[in-house]
Amino acid sequence: MKVPALKSEETFPVESDSGVFSIIKVIPLPVDKDGPFVYELFRNDVGFFYIHEPKRYGLAPDTASSDRSAADSRGRILFDKNGYWIYDGNHLDISEQEQLAAFIANFNGHQSMNNHKDDRLRYL
Repeated sequence: MKVPALKSEETFPVESDSGVFSIIKVIPLPVDKDGPFVYELFRNDVGFFYIHEPKRYGLAPDTASSDRSAADSRGRILFDKNGYWIYDGNHLDISEQEQLAAFIANFNGHQSMNNHKDDRLRYL
């Protein structure tokens, strides 16, 4: 196991057990270098075009986690320094939790929706 690789705010589509896709905004919280590493999870239903072409559609990206309501919260994922994780919340099913944990742990810029590299977008 290793320390999670995600260090900046990103969005990621997850598929529920029922086959429905949701876009989740993952926001790392400041922590000590030895962890635990905490990631806040928020529903991001502003739409595909907001994420990929905000200027074209006259939208400004919203990156301030303090502006998000409790209703948008999807819980948190916490990693220890060995890379083991636990989900703290009740909105995501096991499959969604595992997808997000893998995304955070193995993040590289090529997976980022903001870089248009995620093949899952074909299904949105």
